[in-house]
Amino acid sequence: MELLYDGNETVLNLTGHQLQSIQRFNRFIISSIYLQSWFSTRSAVDAPINDIYLIRRLHLYDDSNLRYVGLRMMTRHSWYLSPELTGLAVFSDLPSAEEKSELISNMSDIGGFHVLKTLPSSFTGLKISRTFFSTTDIDDSFLDILVHEWQQSESYQTAASTVCNIPCVNDIAERGVVQFNSTTNQE
Repeated sequence: MELLYDGNETVLNLTGHQLQSIQRFNRFIISSIYLQSWFSTRSAVDAPINDIYLIRRLHLYDDSNLRYVGLRMMTRHSWYLSPELTGLAVFSDLPSAEEKSELISNMSDIGGFHVLKTLPSSFTGLKISRTFFSTTDIDDSFLDILVHEWQQSESYQTAASTVCNIPCVNDIAERGVVQFNSTTNQE
């Protein structure tokens, strides 16, 4: 609507406030806040890390209203960062070996809350649980060796080949809804 507005003011018939709201929304979507997250959500192992990146970008966003709404939305979706699902991050190439070591040092043997009360804004704020490995029957013996030696570990290679092929189901579902909505024109 913003791109088509010039020359079509009478057809679109927007108030100044409406046009300004559309422009604010477009800047949020197109800027490095939302669009980057949308296109980087295909990998389940990268999802916890990408959520941390999104939370960081939201904290730094210069529009306080959109920042507040975005962080509130992330709080509602914080189950993505539950200790069980965050265990996927050890297979991601995004965090450094030091960050992965820190994740492992904070690992617990039990699960945790599925909805977080506060959002972590760094890798050090993530909590992971061994329950992911026991639930999926994945050999986690590689966790007992140094991170930079994981690539040579048979248990890591087997686990990574399994885990790295897990798609982000929610992402696929959301994209399916978008595609479905584009094919319908009535409720």
